[in-house]
Amino acid sequence: MRFSILIIFFATVLLAGSVGAEGIDDYLTVLDNHPSIKRILYAKESLEFQADAALGLPDPVLSFGVENVPIADPSFDQYLPSSKTIGFSQNIPNRKYRKAQQGVILQSAQAQKILAEYNRSRLHALFYTKLAESKRIGEQLAFEEKKKQVIEELKQFYQGQVLAGEPAFQKTFAIELQLSEVEKRMNDLGAELRVVEAKFIQLVGVVPGDFSVTQHEKIWSGSVETLYPVLLAEQKTRLADEKIKVTDAEFMPDFGLAAVYKNREDGAGNSFDGGDWFSLQFRMTLPLWAASSQTPKRDSARSGKRSALYNYQDVQRSWQMQMTTIESKKEAARSNITILKNKATALEQSIDALKSTYVSGQTSLEPSLLAELSQLTLLSRISQEEETYSRNLQQANAHIPTGNTP
Repeated sequence: MRFSILIIFFATVLLAGSVGAEGIDDYLTVLDNHPSIKRILYAKESLEFQADAALGLPDPVLSFGVENVPIADPSFDQYLPSSKTIGFSQNIPNRKYRKAQQGVILQSAQAQKILAEYNRSRLHALFYTKLAESKRIGEQLAFEEKKKQVIEELKQFYQGQVLAGEPAFQKTFAIELQLSEVEKRMNDLGAELRVVEAKFIQLVGVVPGDFSVTQHEKIWSGSVETLYPVLLAEQKTRLADEKIKVTDAEFMPDFGLAAVYKNREDGAGNSFDGGDWFSLQFRMTLPLWAASSQTPKRDSARSGKRSALYNYQDVQRSWQMQMTTIESKKEAARSNITILKNKATALEQSIDALKSTYVSGQTSLEPSLLAELSQLTLLSRISQEEETYSRNLQQANAHIPTGNTP
């Protein structure tokens, strides 16, 4: 039996539906605009705007008022100190503090950028994984359909033996049980297919049609420092550094300026000799209570940095183990595919030999039909292993930055 004949039903059972794109690049473009990625990118943009604002000064204060106006006879020409005032004040937080705050925000934005790239990589990998899963389901459905045909041939053969007086009742019952297992398997595959379709809708909004896809493998250098999860953990240490800078800057003084112009009436008959008044103030904060305020904050930030460093080391070790596991499973699946394909080739040759002996009348039809069932089961296992290989390949791809494609 030829492989091309075995998958005759493949095209009819693969995922179908309205197709909003023509090839893999179109679907990847749709994924690049997925809401989960856009959400992160807009969060990054929001942080960048906040970083621009971090160096700005607070709004100045403009004030208008009166001073020393008598309650019994409100006026500005009966009492010497009475005046109308216009004031202006401007607080000036120290620039080192503002720069450090900007650094915290920029490092947070950088973390969002890495997270968006990581999410994009995972979505691409998931889409390729689902394509491999849909391919496997289509192939296995074709194999199960062909199994039904072979089992029906065996049923007819055994029924013929029964009519001829041969004791083949037990074989008839066994083949009926095998047929029910095939039908159950087809129902299970149909359920898997519907789950895959739902996932495609969640990913790209449509169910892709049948098209060929090459599974590209990203090349991992073997260094965990290049993996997205480790890059994110490293970014947390940079963020912790910036937070320390903020607490250091809080020991520096803030400044302020204030100016007041006072307009005074001369009074009746110019009885109040003198002109208008002008006041100017320069303000500066002093870290007198640093022991109870700034110092604990700085100690907290330094502890946060140590925590981030230990987390970074923990993530490195964890992902070294995880990537080793993924790579091992991928290589095991690759080896299994080679072994199973060699067995399938050998079984194909045996089936050809059995058919030749059947045609020559040297044996019955039963051995070749049973061998065909074994071959279909073997081919189904190959499809499963190919999906396992693709799944592990894409699982590794998801954590490797995009620039590492061959």
